[in-house]
Amino acid sequence: ELSMTGVARLILMLVLGAAFASGASAQLPPRDTAPPKETSSPAADPAWNDEQTVIVDFLETGYLQAWFAHPASVRRHFADPIENYWGRRDVRLDSVVREKLGYARKWIFRFYKLDRASLRFAPVDGRPHTWTVSFGYEFLADRVPERSAGYGETTLVVSVAGDLVRIHAENGRVLERKRSLAKPSDD
Repeated sequence: ELSMTGVARLILMLVLGAAFASGASAQLPPRDTAPPKETSSPAADPAWNDEQTVIVDFLETGYLQAWFAHPASVRRHFADPIENYWGRRDVRLDSVVREKLGYARKWIFRFYKLDRASLRFAPVDGRPHTWTVSFGYEFLADRVPERSAGYGETTLVVSVAGDLVRIHAENGRVLERKRSLAKPSDD
């Protein structure tokens, strides 16, 4: 049974998600963008292109979705231990699960949008089917009454086995952030 607060949060989540998915801007100042870098993967190898397609699909339909913080998703898609987790070496999977859940509880309503133009792929030497992938993303996160919106970048080291992407390293930073109070509408 949902309380009135739960119903209000659900409505807020649906409205924010629809606005963000439709491309509504977080109203941040324009940022300087560097010219795109060339990917280090040869265009002639179709297997590499297939793996990159799997990775992009994983980013858009998995990693950048709010539900990804669920313990089952984290356990399925992160190696144990994580080689490098936000600057810490050989982090146990249970610690990553706890951190992801803590973040999900702090920012209940989160929306991310991949900046496809920022995607960069580099094969990891000596590790077949393993890639360093860097990308930018827009974000909008709410926890009543606070709102945070902006642009960040992430670098992952991932391996691909069929359609399963496993994260071996994760790092990144927020490049732009705008915080405000989420105010209820007078309507």
